[in-house]
Amino acid sequence: MRGRDGKRSLVAICAALMLALPLAFFTAGGAARAQVSFNDMGGIPEEIRQAVEYAVQAGYMEGFPDGGFHPAEAATRLDCARALVSVFGHAEEETDPGISFSDLSPADPRYAWANLAVKHGIMDPLPDGSFAPQAEVLFRDLVTWVCAGLEMEEAARNVDRLTGGDPPYAGAMVVFMDLHLKYRYSKVWPDQAYPRGELAFTLYRLDCMESWRPWYVEQSFCEERSQLPPADEDQLQALRYGFQRLGCPYVYGGERESEGGFDCSGFVYNTLSMRMGYPMMRVADDQARDARYLYVSRQALQPGDAVFFYQDDGEDPSRYIGHAGMYVGNGLFIHSTGSNGGVSLDCLDENGYWDTHFAWGRRVVGGPYHDRFDTWLLLYNPGDGEMPVRVTYLRPARGPETRDYRIRPHSRYTVCVDDLYAYDEVSMEVEAPAPGVVAERAMYFNYRDWADDGHASQGTEEPTLQGYFAEGYTGDGFHTWLLMVNPEDRTASVEVTYLREGADPVVEVYELAPHSRFTVFVNQVEGLGKGSVGMSYRSLNGVPVAAERSLYFDYRGKRGGHCSTAVTELSERLYLAEGYTGGDFDTWILLANPNPQAAEVEVTYLVQEGRNLVEKLTVPARSRYTINAREKVPGVSFGTAIRSLNGVGLVAERAMYFDYHGKRGGHCSAAADAPSQTCYFAEGYTGGDFDTWILLANPNPEPATATLTFAREDGSEVVLTRRIPAASRCSVHADEVAGLEGCSFAAKVEGDLPLFAERSMYFDYRGRCGGSNCT
Repeated sequence: MRGRDGKRSLVAICAALMLALPLAFFTAGGAARAQVSFNDMGGIPEEIRQAVEYAVQAGYMEGFPDGGFHPAEAATRLDCARALVSVFGHAEEETDPGISFSDLSPADPRYAWANLAVKHGIMDPLPDGSFAPQAEVLFRDLVTWVCAGLEMEEAARNVDRLTGGDPPYAGAMVVFMDLHLKYRYSKVWPDQAYPRGELAFTLYRLDCMESWRPWYVEQSFCEERSQLPPADEDQLQALRYGFQRLGCPYVYGGERESEGGFDCSGFVYNTLSMRMGYPMMRVADDQARDARYLYVSRQALQPGDAVFFYQDDGEDPSRYIGHAGMYVGNGLFIHSTGSNGGVSLDCLDENGYWDTHFAWGRRVVGGPYHDRFDTWLLLYNPGDGEMPVRVTYLRPARGPETRDYRIRPHSRYTVCVDDLYAYDEVSMEVEAPAPGVVAERAMYFNYRDWADDGHASQGTEEPTLQGYFAEGYTGDGFHTWLLMVNPEDRTASVEVTYLREGADPVVEVYELAPHSRFTVFVNQVEGLGKGSVGMSYRSLNGVPVAAERSLYFDYRGKRGGHCSTAVTELSERLYLAEGYTGGDFDTWILLANPNPQAAEVEVTYLVQEGRNLVEKLTVPARSRYTINAREKVPGVSFGTAIRSLNGVGLVAERAMYFDYHGKRGGHCSAAADAPSQTCYFAEGYTGGDFDTWILLANPNPEPATATLTFAREDGSEVVLTRRIPAASRCSVHADEVAGLEGCSFAAKVEGDLPLFAERSMYFDYRGRCGGSNCT
């Protein structure tokens, strides 16, 4: 490359010159002192003073007849022409007689500098044909000329493509800043004049630049990396606001233009809070631990996410967060840092420092926002003795925290998790001695201001090496999230296979840190596209994990969300107790086959009046299959029995979307693989505007009797029995059971024959209407 090759000899002697300068400066008398000594350098920072001495001694710049260098005065176009032609090794070349200027004749000694600068494409004449040698140079123009002289226009063009060409100097500015060509304490904004003293610093840095920096810039801003991933309009707006600040100065404590610039967290605060309107803390460590906003791992980062960096190396997530920025995409992020001299772009993947110091991100733009989520932990002790229970709360940005509880016999216990960790993201591990407890987690939310609802899930008994989900959808109006937790002391390497309907699967591998939670926004998994998707996962290194899938939706005007825990084993027989296609209820049966061979399947719809419908279908290998139950059994209540005819195991879920007496929402549950004579539910509530139903299905050829025991929080119990006809189902409305008025409760279902049981709840929780279901 011409620009860099032309100054190699100067780079080689740069260190020797800088070593010689102090000696030359302090020697009494002599020519050396006359060359580098000026009468106006008092109070000038040492770095600038030495750079001026270097630039003058190298012949790049000169002083004035009054004995001064005028370091604070604006550099002129002639200053820059001489400096850049010299530093890029063109000073001894012949001028081009074909280049002329209306205000500089060839006889003018200044003409050669202007001519050579234009000849080599470093600078351009003005549109009127003049060169304007004494015109002040703006910082934004200088960066463009330096980029041309270095022949790094390709990297600059790639950045311009990333920023959409706004501001027009963005690409050259990023190249300039990332090469550390700007004085770190500079107060110059892009549209301001560039001082002569700082020009001298730029020249010194050009000659003494570390050899890896140009490589780093070209690798970081290659064509493939310099493209924006898919993003919402608000996320893109956050980036546009950030790009507008490229080249602005770094000022410690600064958060607005009137303060002259921005420090790292001030830049993030200015962009996301002051300009986008999201409430934020001001200091990087506080911003990073502001659990109102979703914790985001490195692999799940999206454009506009705030990103944070540890001040020191180490493994402890409680280490101090010393730096902040905003993620752009493909490993790139924008930030304000003293080392770059202000706001610029850098790359996580190509820079060892940022790579090793990265901590996590926060989804400030695009939610979900944890101050809009209420989380409850429900514990049920069906035993005859008091039960000690230990709950470990796992939070991704902090270490685990343990709390102990004691639960009375035959009673339900409620923990408001928000009271413990306001606005936090948390997973829970519940431990109790045999015979153990039943645990559920209920959540009520307003997701991104467009989906208010709630969901409930039972806990997984233990982490496993594999798991499966049949449901997931990434089309318009649906957001699907995969949530994984690693409770172990080692990092878990997890392979997730996304099973698409009518297309090949997509496979990704994620690294889960010890004792932490990991979140994947499935809609943005590369190559997945829009459509139905099941999921299977497996640990690649023997570290077990637990997983859930959350789905938030706008389904034909019904807005809400539902959640399911992973199924850990495939089954050849599966059952669903609940289903309804009457009124404004839609029921969908979702099947997933992660196997390498197709599954031949028989589906039996068990209608409440005893009329059954049987159909056969094929679920292709490594794919998902969807059934709209309204098209099969319209206008009825029903259960579903699913059987594999060729020994290929499956996983199944049932999703329902409804308007239940004005409560619009949806819920989803996994199919059970076998009936049971004893079932437990930790959640139930009949107070306020809550309706709780226990749904029972009898798959046997003879009638069955079910005994339901409802355990209140005060330790009292309410017991009733129900007779269920053969191959049929029945529903118990807990709000109508005497003794359960306006209370929280758990439930135990015991059958004289094996049964299937589910619990559905419909509610208006503080204005958040919807429903949940649990098997």
